[in-house]
Amino acid sequence: MLSKGLSTKIGTIEFKDLPIYKILSEENNFKEFVRFLQSIFWLDLNSEIKEKLYWGFKEDIELSMLEIQIKKANKTNIIFYPKGAKLLDEKLVNDNLDWLSGYPGIYKPFKNALELYQEKKYTRELLDNLRFSLEQFLKTVLELKKPYNKKLGNYFKGKKISPEIRNMYTTVYSYFEGYQNENVKHNENFNPLEIEFIIYLTGTFIRFLTQTKEEK
Repeated sequence: MLSKGLSTKIGTIEFKDLPIYKILSEENNFKEFVRFLQSIFWLDLNSEIKEKLYWGFKEDIELSMLEIQIKKANKTNIIFYPKGAKLLDEKLVNDNLDWLSGYPGIYKPFKNALELYQEKKYTRELLDNLRFSLEQFLKTVLELKKPYNKKLGNYFKGKKISPEIRNMYTTVYSYFEGYQNENVKHNENFNPLEIEFIIYLTGTFIRFLTQTKEEK
């Protein structure tokens, strides 16, 4: 299934000669298979080997019908996550991970949320990680203080964002805050069907903020 990646040499050792290869080749549960793949990149391997593994698996995944993506935020931090709409994944997941890799306090919870989603662990922790990553962005990158909504409006105004987009963003953000407070932060009252929507919504929030931040 992933012949290119699994044929990679680790030093002088063929990947197929390692115990992990036997585990992968015998695993029939797709969820567990992906979890084992992810665990390879948690091993204490040098960056050159991880790079070879990454490109091998990336080529395999692109040629396959597997419903997963592989993403490299830097040379050693590589994750697998569920495949969604290609354009959304590229702009709201891949580009965000690239940008956020320079901010570990924001990058880590965002990445953790994707990993939990990949593992189908539709938990409160997943949604809370998304909330925390966005709040950390507002706090550390934009240097805003609570209440964020009013400060966001002023920030966008300073960036000459149209009133309609300013109002749209802050209104949706208010609902996002309310959803998190009522259904996640203070209760555990969410529907798993809502999780992918919240992932992409958080990605949209962050993506637009990174664009405004980069605009001089």
